[in-house]
Amino acid sequence: MRDSGIAISGKRTGLFAGIALLVAAFLPAQAAELGRQRADKPRDQIVVAAPPSLATVAAAVSAAFGGRFETPAPQVTETSTRSAFSDFCREPASLPDMVLSNRRMSHAELARCRRADIGDIVEIPVGFETAVFVTRRGGPVLDLTVDRLFDILAAGGTRPVRWGDLGVRGFGDRIRILLPPQADRTFGIVREQVLMTACRGRPGLGDRLDAAARTAACGAVRGDGGVVTETEERSIPKILAEGEIGLVGNSVFQRSAADLQPVLIDGQGPSILPVVSGDYAAARPLFVYAKTAQMRKGRGGGRVRGLRDLADFIAGDDITGQNGILGHLGIVLLPAERRVTVRMRTMALVPFDR
Repeated sequence: MRDSGIAISGKRTGLFAGIALLVAAFLPAQAAELGRQRADKPRDQIVVAAPPSLATVAAAVSAAFGGRFETPAPQVTETSTRSAFSDFCREPASLPDMVLSNRRMSHAELARCRRADIGDIVEIPVGFETAVFVTRRGGPVLDLTVDRLFDILAAGGTRPVRWGDLGVRGFGDRIRILLPPQADRTFGIVREQVLMTACRGRPGLGDRLDAAARTAACGAVRGDGGVVTETEERSIPKILAEGEIGLVGNSVFQRSAADLQPVLIDGQGPSILPVVSGDYAAARPLFVYAKTAQMRKGRGGGRVRGLRDLADFIAGDDITGQNGILGHLGIVLLPAERRVTVRMRTMALVPFDR
């Protein structure tokens, strides 16, 4: 009996040892599976990246969405457009989930997204931000070419002193331009869309190979009395004198339209059709990009709750409609038929392609 007991004890010991080995082998796999499930667990916090010049726009959209839906307001992070797209395309689950951009995603950036296998992207055109050169209402309407504006404003231009030097008669004597701070988004539009355009190919300026050096050379403003920088944009309509030009954003211009008139650029004013067609130079488009693979789509899948709702919300009337938030912020909205097309493509999650 004693020998038998020893044998049974040995069997039990072997059994327990076997179970222990199985558990030891199973636990790491179970932990890995639980970790994967936890990593794949949907989250409620949407992250939106925007350049500093569009932080106010992004914050307004975030607040409106948070107030409409039972979900946390999206978190807005400020970064350059280039960095935002770089992070967006790093991997499928990388942040941000959405990018607000003042230019279209480039071919190279889209190719990076595809190499990272992040899945389809939805593109939402939302309108245009514009800068407006203005004069006092009642005076002659000026029509200046992009090249003339470069010569008037840029350190690398001819820097005329009098309007007569440009052949402009009956407007004023000495040239005087009031500009907002150069870090202001209004001047940023003029730098990118007017100065850089006019500077292309100019010897010693626009022909520089290094992009940063080219931007610095072409975007530098003259430092003499012809241009007054660092003027608060909202004060320009109040202090602008006859024979002077000021630069303001579209929202300031609309609020002061009774006292101001726009300077035409190559014969075009800042109204909807010239802006949307690209004929008005001092305007740049705004786009929103979102990862469709991260959207819940109402049928599970995806990791970010509310991301699809946010995309539909942005394409809807509350944001981009005739009386939407963007219009109140001075954004030139798309024509009605174009907005309908954008909304339908967004709701259908039509993949972005260039």
